[in-house]
Amino acid sequence: MAGAEIRAPCGSGEPRTRARQRLSRLPGRLYYWREGKDEVDFVFESDRVFAIEVKSGRKRSGNGLGAFLKSFPDATALFITPDNYAAFEADPVGFLKRMQG
Repeated sequence: MAGAEIRAPCGSGEPRTRARQRLSRLPGRLYYWREGKDEVDFVFESDRVFAIEVKSGRKRSGNGLGAFLKSFPDATALFITPDNYAAFEADPVGFLKRMQG
């Protein structure tokens, strides 16, 4: 992923921390992405690339996801919110497969 800053995952807040823990147990690579002012909570790379934003509320700001998709158009962008967190927690692999369409 040339031209972008890739870091080890970070973030605050329990939903984000728990999501990081779940994702880090899956086979694949987990990153944090930032380019300029745009950032994505997690980039999970396995057989596909997933750009993931974890939101503790229902407000979805997708600026970082949009910027990521411009650079990596084959990636799947998704939000984990209070509305779908239980499904993610119960079966992260199945959740990611359902989100990729």
